[in-house]
Amino acid sequence: MRLKIFYAFLFIFVIITPRIINAVIMPDRNIMLNPLSHKTGSASLQFIPGAGGWAELDRFTGIAGDSDHSFDVMLGAAAELFRLGDDFDFTVSSDVELVATPDSPIYFNPRALFWQESFQFGAAPGSSFIHLGYVHRCRHDVDNIEVEDNTGERRELVLIYDSIFARWIPGAIIPGPSPRLPLLTRFYLRADLFVLKTDERSMVLPDKNINNLRTGLSAGIDTIVADTKMGLVYARFGCSVYSFADRWNISSAEYRELSADYSAEAGLLLPGAAGDLALFVNFSRQGMTMINPRNESRSFLSFGVRLRAGAMYN
Repeated sequence: MRLKIFYAFLFIFVIITPRIINAVIMPDRNIMLNPLSHKTGSASLQFIPGAGGWAELDRFTGIAGDSDHSFDVMLGAAAELFRLGDDFDFTVSSDVELVATPDSPIYFNPRALFWQESFQFGAAPGSSFIHLGYVHRCRHDVDNIEVEDNTGERRELVLIYDSIFARWIPGAIIPGPSPRLPLLTRFYLRADLFVLKTDERSMVLPDKNINNLRTGLSAGIDTIVADTKMGLVYARFGCSVYSFADRWNISSAEYRELSADYSAEAGLLLPGAAGDLALFVNFSRQGMTMINPRNESRSFLSFGVRLRAGAMYN
């Protein structure tokens, strides 16, 4: 029943959100840092019991209204500094994302670099997981000179949008050995409170800018659909809603707006001894692509490969 309700909500969300879209880029949006999901069996306090990393390469197709993206490269690493049994831990991580436009002979012209560093406290009550932490994010320009030479337009966009976050991952739903049901389904819910923000761009700031970014709420579902000889067939859906306002007291703000984005992905997961490899197709909607200084929204269709190594992610 919960799965049917979520799919119904997702359908309605996808229909209505293109009219209210305008969100922000999260470099870790395609990965879930959750070391406690990998059990060690030890009840003692451990120092650096685990570390791992991930990498992803996306190739955009130019379909679905996208004309500014060619490749998206993501890299990340994490280390679990402390763990108390399988109940509590403290983890640090760093992630980077490089977005390339097709404005070069090899269709790879780096244009935007996103950097993220975070620390996270984790707890595992029962079969669920709770995360609390802080994330520093920044966005910087790359190879702007070529854009200015070609267009005569000086473009600059530097962003900082740090947040305190909380995430809840309830226990996985395993319906049983029925061929009509997914093998495993997991939900997540995340809330962000943006506390340190800077928006510097080569134009007059619009009302919808990072300085006015207040809160964020994200939800998603990850489903293992089938177990085949080649690997695990999976599907995932996610959506995020953000609030913008010119002051914290939203009720008295002169400017206030809710914005959103969403994504849908399906692929084949190939498990290995030290990690896993995913081959996937992804459709996403980004309201604030953060490539150019003016606010732009785009839809993306991409094919990609994602590698996860170490017992740090799920």
